Amino acid sequence: MQRANIKLTGAARGISRLRQEFSRPLQILMVLVGLVLLIACANIANLLLARAGVRRREIAVRVALGAQRRRLMSQLLAENLPLALAGGALGLLASIGGGHLLLAMVSNGPQPVPLQLRLSASILLFSVGVSVLTALVFGMCRRYG
Repeated sequence: MQRANIKLTGAARGISRLRQEFSRPLQILMVLVGLVLLIACANIANLLLARAGVRRREIAVRVALGAQRRRLMSQLLAENLPLALAGGALGLLASIGGGHLLLAMVSNGPQPVPLQLRLSASILLFSVGVSVLTALVFGMCRRYG
């Protein structure tokens, strides 16, 4: 009895049937969600680049008339940042709905799988960061003159 060794594991990393059953599929799902986010950012980037092509002449005229580069950049950012943030917000809403849908699909029987799906601050911060980066990189990809 004195030589008995008991290994303690924290509750957050404890052994659980749910952890064993859903760990690998959830990792794969997380990779797929990242790819969908990448595709959404590419679509928003294409939209911003298409708008840039349409407004190329207008910006060239403004530069020729003496508009300051800083003023043009702030105007372009003010136009593109709300668009990119709206795209990110729609992506977050789709992820919430999709998560609940996937959880309902995985549940077999009348009782749902006891997993809590919630957004964390890191996920929210990452999504906002990617949206702002998309607006900065592709919203400012304009050629002057």
